[in-house]
Amino acid sequence: MDNVKRIYGRALLASISDGAGTPFIPIYASSVGASSSQIGLLHSFLNLGTNVFQALWGYLSDKKNVRLPFVIGGGFVASLIWLFIATTRDPGMIILLVAIQSVFSSMIAPSFIGLVAEVVPASSRAIVSASINIWTQAGSMLSTLSVGLASLAGLPGFRTGFLLAMLSGLLSSIIMIGFKTLHRKHSSPKQLNIIAVTKHIYKNKLFLRFSILNASFGFFMSIAWPVFTITLARIANLSFFEISILTVASGAAGIVGLLVFSNAANKMGIVKTLMLNRSSLAALPVVYGLAPTFPFLLGINILAGVNGALINTAILLFLIEKTPMEERASFVAFFNLLAGTSYFFGSITGGVLLEALESRLRPDMAVLTVYTVSAIGRLGMGLAHSAALKTHMHGEEFRNV
Repeated sequence: MDNVKRIYGRALLASISDGAGTPFIPIYASSVGASSSQIGLLHSFLNLGTNVFQALWGYLSDKKNVRLPFVIGGGFVASLIWLFIATTRDPGMIILLVAIQSVFSSMIAPSFIGLVAEVVPASSRAIVSASINIWTQAGSMLSTLSVGLASLAGLPGFRTGFLLAMLSGLLSSIIMIGFKTLHRKHSSPKQLNIIAVTKHIYKNKLFLRFSILNASFGFFMSIAWPVFTITLARIANLSFFEISILTVASGAAGIVGLLVFSNAANKMGIVKTLMLNRSSLAALPVVYGLAPTFPFLLGINILAGVNGALINTAILLFLIEKTPMEERASFVAFFNLLAGTSYFFGSITGGVLLEALESRLRPDMAVLTVYTVSAIGRLGMGLAHSAALKTHMHGEEFRNV
């Protein structure tokens, strides 16, 4: 099996693992009695460790001039933790296990993107980036649907999903064994140090501005995450299968969106693509707050699936094209560090704010208030993309973004 096939195989298996387990963790915590603030904390740890520790793992990957051990080792340990999540019903323990899992998961992304950049020619990166996203959407969608159908057949939905996540995650690491790493001709990463990397990031004004803007949007986006869980589990009272259908519909819409709109997005460029699609995500908390019934939630999740797929592809392409090869893992890690920090504080803010408002307002008004804050922030930060990035970019360099 050649390198490119292994990359696609790993992307597919990892997405199967993610789709079988991750969408159901907050719902599982809610079902075993987690409070609003605990659900907010859980959403925070789902992102904090994964993104914040990427700064360390990405730097070590560049410093040691290795990628593969981080991809294989991190994926292997993170996958085994699903077994422990499946066997506990204590909300506090679930949060702790998710935090530990996210630390090991964070080893993967910077090095995996580095491997993609090394083995894929520059002329093919846009196509490969879109293809990886399609494989990711497909794997996640199919595994989530399978878990939902298993619950209809009488199997324990949560435990089935978590065990499937473990098995497919282990396979995603195993398939990378035998990957032929390339000899890079650029300057030795052993010459890198954290101060030099930080200075290079600071001097790259476009990358720095893009990272800060992405984190700002992420804060307002993540405020709604714990409230989404409360809405699905306690307000809309959706079944396990209905929740899985929402995730599947979002994934399917993402695939169709990439196939139908990817050429138009490429012509618009990364900046306009992000501005349009991120601004559109303001509709998600509005619908969840005003019309929390399955048909409306299904419709808005389909729209969000298209938006999310185009956003992820645009970001991946930016990180591949606009970061230096010898420090790419470190740049990606910094980008995700800011994003993860914003998700952490956004999710905590959403959970704590909801719990505080629940003691003063009717439950429906408390939920709607938090959704309003998220929607306004999403819209404002989405629209800010064009003006904020154009402040630093002119001419040909901006058109290449």
